[in-house]
Formats: sequence, C-alpha cells, structure tokens
Amino acid sequence: MSFLNGVSAGGLLLPFENFRPLFDYKSTDLYIAPENIPEIVKTADELLDTEIPMLTASLYREFELNGNRTHYEEPYFLRKRMMFAFAFAEYATHSGKYMHKLIDLVWDTLNMPSWGVPAHTSSNTAVRPEGMRILQLPCDYKDETSCIDLFSASMGAQLSVIWFLLKDEFEKQVPFIINDRILYEIDRKLFEPYLKYTDYYWWSGRRRKDVNNWCPWIISNILCAAALTCSDMKKREALTDTALESLSVYLDTVKPEGGCDEGPNYWFAAGLSAFMSLFIIYDMTGGKLNFFGEPVLKNMAEYLMKMNISGDRYANFADCRLILKKNYGAVYAFGKYTENERVCEWTQTMDSVCTLADNEHAYRSLIELCTALKKPQKAYMPENVTSQDDLGLAFLRGGHYYAAFKGGHNAESHNHNDVGTNIVFKDNAPILVDIGNDQYTKLTFSDKRYTLPSNRSIYHNTLSVDDTEQLPGSKFHAENFEVDKDGKKVSMTLEKAYSPESGIVSYKKTTALSDDGVKIINDIKLDGERVLKINLILCAPPERIDEKSFAVTSDGVRAVISYPQGFEFDTEVLSFSEHPFWRNSYPHSDAIYRVILSAKTDGGSFAVTVR
Repeated sequence: MSFLNGVSAGGLLLPFENFRPLFDYKSTDLYIAPENIPEIVKTADELLDTEIPMLTASLYREFELNGNRTHYEEPYFLRKRMMFAFAFAEYATHSGKYMHKLIDLVWDTLNMPSWGVPAHTSSNTAVRPEGMRILQLPCDYKDETSCIDLFSASMGAQLSVIWFLLKDEFEKQVPFIINDRILYEIDRKLFEPYLKYTDYYWWSGRRRKDVNNWCPWIISNILCAAALTCSDMKKREALTDTALESLSVYLDTVKPEGGCDEGPNYWFAAGLSAFMSLFIIYDMTGGKLNFFGEPVLKNMAEYLMKMNISGDRYANFADCRLILKKNYGAVYAFGKYTENERVCEWTQTMDSVCTLADNEHAYRSLIELCTALKKPQKAYMPENVTSQDDLGLAFLRGGHYYAAFKGGHNAESHNHNDVGTNIVFKDNAPILVDIGNDQYTKLTFSDKRYTLPSNRSIYHNTLSVDDTEQLPGSKFHAENFEVDKDGKKVSMTLEKAYSPESGIVSYKKTTALSDDGVKIINDIKLDGERVLKINLILCAPPERIDEKSFAVTSDGVRAVISYPQGFEFDTEVLSFSEHPFWRNSYPHSDAIYRVILSAKTDGGSFAVTVR
C-alpha cells in the first residue's frame, strides 16, 4: 500500500499569499541561474522572428482522417516553446523586447477551445467524461472543455508559471484582461473539470488501477497550476487532496525497487513527475508534508542512472530513443531531496542541456533553470553490474563492453514484444541495438500496434521459431531472472515468452561479459525439428567474414560477431527513408539491418559472441 493512502493536506496548506515556489531550494531571488540566462536569451532571440504558426481545423482533423499526429503537434509544440522562451527571457532581462510576441501567444492560447492534442482528445473516450460526444474538432461550449490530456494539463501549468513570473508586466501592458483571463481559463479548463469528473478520467486511478505516466504527469501539472494561481483555499485543498489520492494509486503500481516499465524517456513523465508532485505539495505546505524519506522514492531516483549507457545514450527498451538530451537539474533535486548522493554525483557529470523543450514540465523548468550544476568533488563511477530486478533488467560493464538484458513481460506500458532482447555496445559504439520507437501515428496505440516493425519481436535481438513471433500480453514473460554479480553474468528462462505454437519446450538465455567480449548463449529445446532463427539488429551494415562470423563498424568502432557453424546467413534492410524517426537514435546511419541466422534443429546450445 502506498505511503500516501489516507493522507490529506487539510489544515497544512500555506495561505496563497504566503506561498513561494522552491522556498528552500533556490539560492537567489531570481528563478533563473545567472549561468543559464545567456542560453535562454539566445533561444528567445532565435525565435523572435519566427512567425506564430496557425493551428487550423484541417490540421486538427488529420488525426481522424489519415492518422497523422505531427502536422498538428509540431506547430502546437513550437508555440509552447516560443511562449516559454519569451516569458523566461523577458523575466530575466525585463527589456520589454519579448512582450509583444508573448502577449500574442498567450492571448491566442487563452482563446483556444481546447489545450489538448487531437491524438488524445478527438476520439479518445478515456480523456472525456462518460456520455460526452466524440468530435473531430474541439468545441468551447457546454462541457466540451472537460477533456484533460497530457498537454492540456501542461499548457495550464505553463500559463500558471508565466502568470506567476510576469503578472506585473502583463498588468502594465494590458491591465486586467490578460491576468484575469489566465486565471479564468486555468480554472475552467483544469480545476473545475478535474474536481467534477475525476471519477471518469482513467488516468486519475478512480476507474482502473493500471495507471501509467499520464497519472503523475497530469497530476503534477494540475498541482503546479493550483500552487501558483489558485487563491481559493477551499478549492486549493480539494485539488491537493484529490491529487494525493491519484498519486497514491500510481505509487501503488511502483515496486519497492523503483523501476519504470515505460523506459527512460517516459521516466521523465512518470517517476520524475511523481517526485515533482510531491515536491510541489512540499512547497505548498511549507515542508510540513514531506515524503522524501520513503525508500521507494530513493530507488525511483536511481532508475535513470541505471539505464544510462554513457553520455546522452540510454538503454532504449520500449518506446524510447537511444539519445536523450536532457536538463538534469530536476533529476539532481530528486537525488538531493531523497538523500541519494550517487544520483547527485551522476547528474553533475552529465551534459545538462539548458532547454525549453516543447512539452517539458513547467514547475520542473523552474528548478532546472534556477540550477547550475557543478562538477562533483569525486567522479561518478558506474558499477560493473547493476540490475533493476522488478523489471528483469540487467546491465553489465567491463573492459571495452557494455551489455543490457531485458526480461519482464509483453504487457508493460509502451511495451514492445521484446522479452529476452539484448543491447551490446563496444567502446561506447552501438553494436547490437534496439530500434526504439517510430514516429507516433494513429496505428501506434491501436490494435495494429504490433504490426509496426519497431514493436515486433523479430526486430529485436531475440529468437524466433519458424514463422512465429512473440505476442502481446502479460502471459508472455520471462522467469528465473538471475544476476551473477561476481561473474558478470545474467540469465533467465524464456519459454513462456512464446506461444505453444512456437514449439519451444524449454529456453534459457544467458548473457556473459568479459574483458574481451560479450557472449550470448541460447540453450533451447524444441518439440521437434523446426527452423530456429537468431535475429540480430544492427545500425550499420554487416560485413561477412566467413561461414560463422561477420563484422560491423559503428561510430568508427569495429566489432566481430561470431555465431554457430551451420546457420544460414541472411539480411533485411529497413531504410531510414521509410522510417526517418529512427535517425534520432542513430544519426550516423541510413538504415537498420536485421541479420537472420537460421538452421533446422530440435534444440541445443547456440552462442553468439561480440568481440
């Protein structure tokens, strides 16, 4: 049971007029560290001559008509980025240079019938109260503003931060109208529907308990807006207590080890947003509600560090890119408040980007922009063997090599059918890779999800038998997850990751790392002679050496991959011209290469070695 069960903010909230965000965190009166101001100003100046893009009905309808999400979302996110850049630059400089464009953006945003995006709100019954009509266009009458999705919540939070920082400037420029409209629209589009329809929103945890990143992300943004703009103490308390109930449901889904089954990219919306929610409540109560000593939070703070390969590269299982350029200021705060010194040391070694990303968290931005990370007194040294036992993940390092091994099951949030897959790096270069996710479309979260290459098991470093693949569902899972921390070896049994039609009687996969390579051993027994296929996914073309080995050169690093003699060698090329989004993970590549090693067998021990 969550440590938040039954917790109430009743009588503990500071009066609105006494509230100050980051009351015991920031070291200056300014919510931007002086070191970060030049980058903020540079970003704003670069955007100053950019025309504010229109959000047309045609763009909105595309999702319903042809499944495209990006044609609406790209200008939507650009507008958000522009609005934040101008706001922070004006706050930092008080030059008046950015106010005209900022007022245009804020005013236009206030007049939007909905702050959500069509992929979430146009046909999604999950974000709208029961019985509400499903429309191809957002409407601004009756209860049509009651659809709360990820981005309507973050837009409200963004406006609340802008109001908090610049309300005096707005008052000088446009007396009453801007400030009053910001408060009115936040209340109308967030507070009122959240309190009225909480029971209907799946992400609130009231209708179902299998919540995901939507819950802490939306809750933390609503709390941000409440903390900064809601002066009605009765409503302020109701919003906080309702949020605590939802957070309790979410934290009940997190196992003591603190893992995030949605992958490192979504951890920023999940685990980090859960921390941000508790941080905002901590601020709102002047530190009286403090949950940072809970062991699960300390473990949640470590997850991202465990998933890091090196630099800005992460083990990108599930819907996640390999390369994540992030600001680590809030991650540092997560480590600081949970007293996790290892996380603090690690974040200070990372190249933290001073970013105003399109859809980042508004309250988190306050922390990140006021934080200038310093180099630690001692260098962070990653452990040679780490694991995330709750998710069946293991990470091995030694010599020139890094290997990650995934167990788990095929019903995780944002999952791919990838139980038993590997990632292998040599000298920080990707050798055996995970494609990650493709550009989201209407298909991505439909019943066609597992027809997409990036989500199919044969496009992961897994086995397949005949023409069978892994199927979605929690019954397809790994068992007997074991990590030999001394021997740098991890193993699990995988027969239950496949359907009975595969003919797999027993299957144990072991990944062992030594100073001179990575060995992946497949011990498998089949119910008769079948075609066994070992799938190997590369981001560079394979070069045949002989009948049992080939080479691959990635990022200037050459690795030799050996496999059992007697296996036929074949390749499939997936061009980036058809999948341009994959270039975000592998910018030096032009394609993903699938090597298929196949042989007729009834089983045996089959090893693949990377050197």
